[in-house]
Amino acid sequence: ERRKSYAIYVIFLTGSMAAIRIPLSVLTARLLEEWAIRATLLLNQGRQATPQFSITMTIREQQRAGEWYAARGDSQMINELYQCEQACYEINQIPPSRRDERNERIRQLFGKAGSALNVNTPFHCDFGKNIEVGNYFFANFNLTILDENRVIFGHHVYIGPNCSFYTAIHPLDVERRNADIQKALPIHVGDNVWIGGNVTVLPGVRIGCGSTIGAGSVVTHDIPDGVLAAGNPARVIRKIEGGDK
Repeated sequence: ERRKSYAIYVIFLTGSMAAIRIPLSVLTARLLEEWAIRATLLLNQGRQATPQFSITMTIREQQRAGEWYAARGDSQMINELYQCEQACYEINQIPPSRRDERNERIRQLFGKAGSALNVNTPFHCDFGKNIEVGNYFFANFNLTILDENRVIFGHHVYIGPNCSFYTAIHPLDVERRNADIQKALPIHVGDNVWIGGNVTVLPGVRIGCGSTIGAGSVVTHDIPDGVLAAGNPARVIRKIEGGDK
């Protein structure tokens, strides 16, 4: 597992074989599938299979694909982090008497925002542009979103104070962690969801439409539609029935 690369063997129609070493970080199922498809097309055409495949992904592509990537390997991404940090600082200085201005600044920071956006400050995020919210999104004080990957909220989502949404994952292996290797998985929150105070949502989680997450929960796995879930780790307590008011 500590090896830095795998040897990929390419067999030509002539019977010769060559080995290409590529970094583990770019070796994905999607890439191997692409190679296989292209090689098959060449074979079907009766031509010598000269490999012409791209064997690299940009750091940004690795990040979005949920692959391990060098967190400090792209200077432009680092600059975007600093710019977002500055934007959050400026937004958090806007007084409550200028609420409309504050919400407009947050709208500009997000990748997408619907109508009736309301976020109480202080608020913190990493990139901002990876966050999408639907109509009637309300977040109380101290919302933190580490949006190294996409964080998508549906319509009519209510978030209590001191909630955190983390997409970033650091390796358990000390050597890789100290080398600033990480990956990020997206978070999806459906429509009509209420998330109580002090809730933490971890990478890759989906919360279904119409569900409620109890205060203090740590959501480590998907939550289905229309349920009350709570605890650490959060588990389904019961379905939300029509008689619940």
